[in-house]
Amino acid sequence: MSHTDYENIDRFYALAANASLISDPAEIFRQARPLLLGMIPADYFLIFFNDKLRECLSASFAYNILPLPTIEEVTIPYQDLLISDLLISRQTVSRQDHIDPLVLDVSQELFVPILTPEEVPGALYFARMTEEPFSAEEIALAEFCAYLLVAPMERAHWEERSQRSHEILNTFREKYLAILDALPYPAVVIDPAEDRLEEVNRAFLEWTGYDRRQIFMCRFSDLCRTPLAFCQTAAWPSGPEKAQVADAKGALHEVQAFHSWLTSREPEKRIVTFVSDWRPARGEEPQPDAELLIRTLAHDLKAPLQSLKGYATLLWEEQGYHLPAGAVTYLERISANIEKMEHLIADLLDLSRLNGGEVPFQEADSFEILKNALDSLAGLIEKRPVNMIIDSTLPRITCNSVQMTQVFTNLISNALKFTHGVEIPSVEVGCTAVEDDYEFYVKDNGVGIAPADLEHIFDLFYSRDADEKNRSTGVGLTIVRRIIEAHHGRIWAESTPGKGTVIRFTLPQLLSRQVTFAGE
Repeated sequence: MSHTDYENIDRFYALAANASLISDPAEIFRQARPLLLGMIPADYFLIFFNDKLRECLSASFAYNILPLPTIEEVTIPYQDLLISDLLISRQTVSRQDHIDPLVLDVSQELFVPILTPEEVPGALYFARMTEEPFSAEEIALAEFCAYLLVAPMERAHWEERSQRSHEILNTFREKYLAILDALPYPAVVIDPAEDRLEEVNRAFLEWTGYDRRQIFMCRFSDLCRTPLAFCQTAAWPSGPEKAQVADAKGALHEVQAFHSWLTSREPEKRIVTFVSDWRPARGEEPQPDAELLIRTLAHDLKAPLQSLKGYATLLWEEQGYHLPAGAVTYLERISANIEKMEHLIADLLDLSRLNGGEVPFQEADSFEILKNALDSLAGLIEKRPVNMIIDSTLPRITCNSVQMTQVFTNLISNALKFTHGVEIPSVEVGCTAVEDDYEFYVKDNGVGIAPADLEHIFDLFYSRDADEKNRSTGVGLTIVRRIIEAHHGRIWAESTPGKGTVIRFTLPQLLSRQVTFAGE
């Protein structure tokens, strides 16, 4: 090697040794480029980044001077035969007059993997348009330089994973805030030990008259003037607590406060929901489910928020978007819990609407209503063969067709769920006339219901699922019961464990004049 080569090696070594002092890896690669080309003459030089998410080696314009000014990157997909040598065998590859060179019209190509003990985070690429091959000395020098570039390449990977982790966390936070804002009641997330507000929803801001900038300048005790009994050993207090909440003008409001853990890992963090109007509707006595419904709006944020916060934090700490198996599991759990929360909120809103007063009824064909329900379940039914037995002589009824569609949808989806382990699942829907009523039924040949569970299946939040992963919201059958009762009918279940279940409900053949018809 010439004296200049030794100088370039010294300068390159000094650059690699001081890589930790340069925050931008792209700057390191820009400074390394002329030094490398000074030691290993080439017409083209690229630094490739191993992008596991996209399953390719990528040489982007951020780290390179690309062969053409009109392109933003050069990629080598994992399907390329070259990958097995570079990433699996971890070997340097030298190609001459290749039929499909990476850069057009080059004759000599040299691919040098950047190696760590665990993986190949990137590679160096040298290419010449002349017939002069890369010498053994040049190849050895290129491999030595690749070794010195390990730290900058790992830093580039760290920054890439960090950016993607930020994006994931921001997405999760946006979903969490959207769900919190969807609650119809004022709610806050707090750290009682620090007397600090961590988040508030839109309903709380509208109720108190604060804006977001003002609210976070307040302590929780400035807003809630009554100390709440935050028990560290229980997720819920025995019941709602009376509290006084001050609005932006200083006026005090008498409220009921419900609070729950934010996550089981941080029981000191709480989500608090305030109910400012606790009067029974229409002068009636409070319904037994009303309080439980309001509490649930805060309570059932707990498990999804635990996933959003806990697993996303673990993902952040591990800094990996090429994701090991554990991180993949965390993401799957996060997604599953977000979906569960969305279903729960939707079910609760449906249930709350049923208490909102009379709904219009009209004459409708129950067979067409059933068809609409089956259409909405098409994706679920198509996943596996199901023997659907439908009575084609279903009668015309007087009802709210939207609500009755929901009845059939909930009952059939429930039947499909509990026939999952049956070799040939069967679901039958039919109707018979019994005195002055139509008696509809949805019958399955699933696992059946234990006698101890049978009387509770229509209770709010009652779930007989043993599998926590597939546990239902426990609201669907309560919605069905409320709808049937609003239609002046009744509903019950008959079941033999191991043989199946029949859910039966009645509808009057001629509804009373108390029904509100559409258009009146």
